[in-house]
Amino acid sequence: NLSLKRATAGFRLIAVSRNLTGATSPAFGVSVGPPAKLAFSVQPSSVIAGEKMVPAPQVVVQDAVGNLIPNDSGLVVLSVLTGPNGVIPRNNAVNELNGVAKFDSVRINTANPLYSLQANAPVSRGLQAAVSNVFSVAPGAAFKLAWTQDAANIGKNIAFSPSLKVTVADSMGNVVTSFTQNVTIDIDPPTNSNGAILNGTTTVACVSGVATFAGISIDRATPSSIRLRAYHATLGDTARGTFFQVF
Repeated sequence: NLSLKRATAGFRLIAVSRNLTGATSPAFGVSVGPPAKLAFSVQPSSVIAGEKMVPAPQVVVQDAVGNLIPNDSGLVVLSVLTGPNGVIPRNNAVNELNGVAKFDSVRINTANPLYSLQANAPVSRGLQAAVSNVFSVAPGAAFKLAWTQDAANIGKNIAFSPSLKVTVADSMGNVVTSFTQNVTIDIDPPTNSNGAILNGTTTVACVSGVATFAGISIDRATPSSIRLRAYHATLGDTARGTFFQVF
């Protein structure tokens, strides 16, 4: 039942026994078996959303005992195994070269701390899929503001409910949970023809990237529709909400 798992040329076996002269076999080779499975030779690493992974993940084709199939070629596709539903990595399909598929421009746009990837070949090849280690995709730098709880039609001096919310996001739309600076809201000046005023605290600090404006109301009815704006001086971005009217 002797077997060797490593495929290479030039093996020799040595037989030894106590008090006897040893014997060395002639050289022989062990060939790779047929393609049987995929394996990550370079694991995906934690990365910022939208950026390339460095080093680039690599997937190899192996025989049943883990030898690289050096002359193999074919398509390998990466998909999300654990992580947010519906996320598809960008540039996730690569043709192997000499049994190696190198994903040198793969990107994931959605932030999440617990990703893993699965590598698959076409079903017709019958190769066992490979599963990666767990890695994280973190939000990028603060880039823009977005209304996540906007204003709607309301009576004068009545507080908006639920509270108004503005989220700070990176360029991919991920919430920048580390952002704690102040965000300010007011009535977008071009829409405020009768000088309506916001009552309440209109500048608040973000908590986990979200600014919550509780108890905000407007002091008078508006003759036409208005909208709110949110801004942050250092970020240099302004988010304008949807139009509504105060009765």
